Amino acid sequence: MAYDTLGFALFNKCTAKCKHCCFSCSPESQQRIDINRVIQYIKESEEINEIKTIAFTGGEVFLEYPTLLKLVEISTEVGKNTSIATNGFWAVSEEATYDKLYQLKKSGLKHLSISHDRYHSEFISTNNIKNILKVSLNLDIQVSIAIVKLKDEKIGDLIDKIGSDIYPASIKIGACMPVGSAQINFNSSKFDRTMDIKDARCTYGGSLSILFDGKIYPCCSQVIMDTGLYIGDFNKISLEEALYKAKNNALLYFLRNEKMEFFTNYSENVLDEIYPKKIVNPCELCKLLFESNKVERFHDYIMKEAKSKIK
Repeated sequence: MAYDTLGFALFNKCTAKCKHCCFSCSPESQQRIDINRVIQYIKESEEINEIKTIAFTGGEVFLEYPTLLKLVEISTEVGKNTSIATNGFWAVSEEATYDKLYQLKKSGLKHLSISHDRYHSEFISTNNIKNILKVSLNLDIQVSIAIVKLKDEKIGDLIDKIGSDIYPASIKIGACMPVGSAQINFNSSKFDRTMDIKDARCTYGGSLSILFDGKIYPCCSQVIMDTGLYIGDFNKISLEEALYKAKNNALLYFLRNEKMEFFTNYSENVLDEIYPKKIVNPCELCKLLFESNKVERFHDYIMKEAKSKIK
């Protein structure tokens, strides 16, 4: 699998404190990564043709707009596409929205992902989202709207409130995950567990993600911080080394290429673990399988299976 996206969660400070936030972001949060090191990684990516896109998220990255603008400029200079995730707090008028997005477009921004759902709308007016959609269409910036929902939660009213401005956008509806603030704020029965565990297969690969704690992870899943799957500290290893570690990790190889039964069968039959029959999505199962204190238990099994592949 090619790791074609390099993602940075620059910090966990946010204008909102959503009940479902996977990173438990808030206005009080203070974790952040070294921006100079981020720039170094972006420049290193110029020599790695495999990486096509550089993505920025938070927290809320528009809180530090000049820095964001600089990072998009540098990413464009090294020949990469850019994507930004935002809650849209800054889009209070069409004029203010145009001012921000015009500069980003000039700097090379290709895609904007807006997080807006029942929980974001407690902090961000839907009118802000309409402003972004209108201006993005005029500036030819691709836009997607990420909507997260709990079991039996209706989202039609929210979409209706956005109205016809939503037509050019790609809408991505995701089930709320039991992680971060959501795990604290919602009863387990609220999570929409409809996937049969036997059908689970990793779908979030292809992105090398560096989070605000400096840890490098092999995907962009919401649960990744709750696993022991980190592959290094971006303050200590180069981007090339990080990619090498991701591609040459035996556990990640099987996670990318096998159904997750490869792990659950061993875990249930040998390690005496018990898993639910239904899950929200493969990421929830990944969290259960690879918690920090459980990853090493797969070592001997993985090595044995890897050797048989080599033969």
